Amino acid sequence: MAQTTTNKLPKFSDLPLGKGDPHHSAWGLYGKDDELGTLNRLTDEVVLKAAKEEIQTGIRVSLNWPLDAQSKPFFGRQAFHNNVYRKAPRVVNDDVWTFNTQSSSQWDGLRHFAYQEEQKFYNGVTMEDIHGEHKTNVNGIH
Repeated sequence: MAQTTTNKLPKFSDLPLGKGDPHHSAWGLYGKDDELGTLNRLTDEVVLKAAKEEIQTGIRVSLNWPLDAQSKPFFGRQAFHNNVYRKAPRVVNDDVWTFNTQSSSQWDGLRHFAYQEEQKFYNGVTMEDIHGEHKTNVNGIH
């Protein structure tokens, strides 16, 4: 994870940081190859301090939303399917899950929704970077 040398964030009025970057983007704040955005601010020190100062009871709260919570997902997305296959003669099952990463808890990276006019995702990633001949997992789920 990239570390910033300062905790100071630019003023909204100072955005974009880079000439030619989309309106109000902060691309480059954590480096030109960054794929984490403000997650860079969750340093080991910040997490440790928060744990020491904020945890008081030890009670855990799940923020997950069940994958099958929507019988008809929004925006025409594919519904969740779970198939359990018995692997006889052994006493074994295999699960095959098919789900859209936007149909429950959010499971996507910084390449889900681009600046529409510029047709670029975080830090200038393009559809070609994601789907082209030399595609990578840039800005994806790691």
